[in-house]
Amino acid sequence: MAGADFSQRVRELTRTPKESNVMNEQNLVKEALTRLRDHFGPCLLPYPPISSEALQSLEEVVGGLPSDLIVFLNACNGLRVGVAGREDAHIWGTPEVLASAVDPSSSIVPRCFLPFRGDPTGERDWIVTGFKPAFGAVVRWDPWTPTIQLMASSFGHYL
Repeated sequence: MAGADFSQRVRELTRTPKESNVMNEQNLVKEALTRLRDHFGPCLLPYPPISSEALQSLEEVVGGLPSDLIVFLNACNGLRVGVAGREDAHIWGTPEVLASAVDPSSSIVPRCFLPFRGDPTGERDWIVTGFKPAFGAVVRWDPWTPTIQLMASSFGHYL
């Protein structure tokens, strides 16, 4: 097999159909939520699923959302761990995310960062939403410091 033919065949064999990616993301989020329920039991307090209006509002502010985040929001629009001292385990719902989404015209925060967990005035976990090479990645960053940490390659892996 010639080099170009071989390269083409490798691309064909390793290409994952879009439907398969969505199924993998759904399974990843479902498994993560099951692990969290198993670990925290009745202390895990998921919010009701996101409404189509709230999802539309979020997409208007942010632009495109990673599909695994949409899967999560359709399962539960945020969650809380009802254990004293575990406020850090809280994943914000859409109202909190929208309240913390920063106006890019008056902020040092890039528009492509969507906060979803952490201290609203300090270190937070962010989903990268508008920067193609890192789209969907989760980073931990305090806008007032120069360091940034990659937490996961996707929201589903972050959970």
